[in-house]
Amino acid sequence: MALMVLAAVSIAALLRTSMNSGAPLTTPDAPAPHPQNGVWALLPSDCETPTGLDLSAWPKCATPIGFLDDEIAALEKPGPGKKAKAEEFYSIGRTKYAMAPAGAADGPAIAEIAVPMVFSRSYYYLAIKPDAVDDAGRFAAAKGWPVACLPKDQGGCTPKSLADVQAQAAMAPVDPARVYRLIRVQAPVAPPAPTEAAPITETPLPPPTEAAPPEPGHTHK
Repeated sequence: MALMVLAAVSIAALLRTSMNSGAPLTTPDAPAPHPQNGVWALLPSDCETPTGLDLSAWPKCATPIGFLDDEIAALEKPGPGKKAKAEEFYSIGRTKYAMAPAGAADGPAIAEIAVPMVFSRSYYYLAIKPDAVDDAGRFAAAKGWPVACLPKDQGGCTPKSLADVQAQAAMAPVDPARVYRLIRVQAPVAPPAPTEAAPITETPLPPPTEAAPPEPGHTHK
């Protein structure tokens, strides 16, 4: 429980200036893009993209997270005194999330993340703009940013509806440090083994045949 609360506090710190509500605003059947299941890296704009699943080789600025259906998990990096191994993944905390569609055709989708606290639960909002979506409606790379609070006279950080979140999410932050990259990381694909050409075998030609000598008593005309 302590690790889950710690992970929740870390997420809340990342989203500390984002919209949040005390009750979910999305609906489970909302038609929206979803991240592919797997290991992901949450990266600031100037952070190098990891190239494999060895978390010990990831840059310090890369935060490993996992998506599995309707859950998001904070993953533990290997290090001194930690149980995680290079290509084994341990979640130090996981929680539910839901996706909602964009408010406009060219706007970002909305990720609603449930952050459990000690005696309550809050829902925080991220704007997610996928690079591309596959036939199943899932994506493997995206840009994201915390949905900023509304002006105080419009309700501050507490939205009244999903429409409030969608409208505010369309306003990308001016500060590039507030925009993150989300990349699904996979094990590098080994190149195929080179195929050797079949050796060329020479078939020896048959020896020349000699004409049979004439039989005695026979002459050639």
